Amino acid sequence: MREIDRLYLRLKFIREAQGWTQEKFAEHANISYKYYQAIETGRKRDLRLTTLKKLSKAFGMPLSDLLDFGRSDRRVAETTRRYVTAKKKAASKK
Repeated sequence: MREIDRLYLRLKFIREAQGWTQEKFAEHANISYKYYQAIETGRKRDLRLTTLKKLSKAFGMPLSDLLDFGRSDRRVAETTRRYVTAKKKAASKK
C-alpha cells in the first residue's frame, strides 16, 4: 500500500476514533468540508505541507506523528483522544 493511501486510512481512523464527522473535523482543521471529504476519500492526491499541518494540528499531534507509519494507528488515535479530552477539560474550567 502506498504511503498516501495509508495516510487517508489513518485520517479516517483517527477522526472516527474521536467520534467526529467529516464536517466537524473539517471545521476543527479550518478547511472546507468538501475539501476534507476529497482528501479522506482519496480524490485529492496532492496535499500541500500547509494542509498536512492543519490536519495534524486539528488532531492535536505533531505532523511527524501523523506521518510516522511505524506507529500503530491505535497508538496515534489514543494519543489524540487524550489530547482532545484534556483540551475539553481545560476549556470547561474557564
